Amino acid sequence: KNNMKDLVKLFLSVTLTFVLLLQFEGIRFTNIYFFDGIYLLIISTIINYFIFRKRTKNLLVILIAVFSMNFGFFVLFPVSYERSVSVSLLNNLSEENINSFITREQLQNEIKNITNTDMFLEKRINEQLYTGYIEEVDGKYILTNRIRNFVILQNLISVLFNTN
Repeated sequence: KNNMKDLVKLFLSVTLTFVLLLQFEGIRFTNIYFFDGIYLLIISTIINYFIFRKRTKNLLVILIAVFSMNFGFFVLFPVSYERSVSVSLLNNLSEENINSFITREQLQNEIKNITNTDMFLEKRINEQLYTGYIEEVDGKYILTNRIRNFVILQNLISVLFNTN
């Protein structure tokens, strides 16, 4: 019974700390939620470890459980939707454009075709620049050879996990 109370307390505390830290743009290193989410969740867990270390039995086990729940709920779930947009973008672009220049307008149009909204536009372009799948050269973008490996891996995952 005490372990369950501790689990609920720590879950709420880590979650609130994590959400609070997300609000401070100055401590976010990237514009990519997944990367920021992971390290801010680690920081939240460490902060709560120091807060609860003397009050909770089996603290490490509970923190691992809480970290896992938060990771699944608040990092992976929101990223999954956005990630599907990126996968579609890279697949659509890779069919004909590997090692050829494309304009920012072409990237924007492709993202609009996938999302039907401008909301994802800058995030998707920044994400692809950050991961190295596209590079900016003189105000234009070029798809790098790394995209081939990504598409091969994505196709393998689609086959293995039947995600088509």
